[in-house]
Amino acid sequence: MNFQPLKDFLDYYLPMIGVPGSDTVIYMDHEEIFRHTAGFDSLMQRTPMRRDLIYNIYSCSKLATAIAALQLVERGELVVTDPVYAYLPEFKNLTVKVKDSAGKVIGTRPAEKTMLISHLLTMTSGMNYDTKSRSIEQAIAATEGRAPTVDICRAMANEPLEFEPGDDYYYSLSLDVMAGIVEVISGKRFSDYMAENVFLPLGMKDTGYHPDPTKRDRFAAQYAYDKMTHRVTEVPFEECHCRFGADYDSGGGGVVSTVDDYILLVDALANGGVAKNGNRILCSRSVELMRANALT
Repeated sequence: MNFQPLKDFLDYYLPMIGVPGSDTVIYMDHEEIFRHTAGFDSLMQRTPMRRDLIYNIYSCSKLATAIAALQLVERGELVVTDPVYAYLPEFKNLTVKVKDSAGKVIGTRPAEKTMLISHLLTMTSGMNYDTKSRSIEQAIAATEGRAPTVDICRAMANEPLEFEPGDDYYYSLSLDVMAGIVEVISGKRFSDYMAENVFLPLGMKDTGYHPDPTKRDRFAAQYAYDKMTHRVTEVPFEECHCRFGADYDSGGGGVVSTVDDYILLVDALANGGVAKNGNRILCSRSVELMRANALT
């Protein structure tokens, strides 16, 4: 295969649009067929990209959470048509925003439809991505900053929905709630469940929900992008808007991982749920369900 056009894209085009550096890998049939690093990890220190860097992978966390949910479906412990309130009772009496013709919120009303597990997995729950909502901040304060996962998820039910569950699509905190449900069903902290059932079986040794301070020398620089100036500024690795507290495992954005680790998860899905090391994390039918279009 001729990978030169891809190398040129990574070496020249990405820096032109403000991406400081990149580390790219391609697997085929469980084997690495391409790997290329380009640019800088830290722009300030001019340190080049390294292959062992640990990243905040933010919303790439959602894929792992969906895998966990489907594992529970395979075991008969969860059904995608189950109501969310069966596991988090606070989600039984939800409200929906009432908006005027200009889209301004003028009030709320009781929701007419029930939020289902399938709505969480397809981002059709009606929730939004307000990580600083009053309900979340109150729950953080009530737990003295610890923010246990299930406590925060229960608090999210107090916020009004953008629309009736199932009526539309809106990128949201839905997968964070899914993580809370995995915790309720399994009886384990979400990060522990994921380590035991997803990350370690795949061989993802540097992946988890909170940065390991003993690996600090491998933390990748992260950046904030200014749309007005088209410039980036470095942000401390520990700053992650998805981590509400020491006890919060964000199913939607809390994972830290490496390129070498994350490709193992993607590779397993590309091979019907079977990992490079031979472990199976999902059956092939579950993988096909993940691939299926669930939206209108």
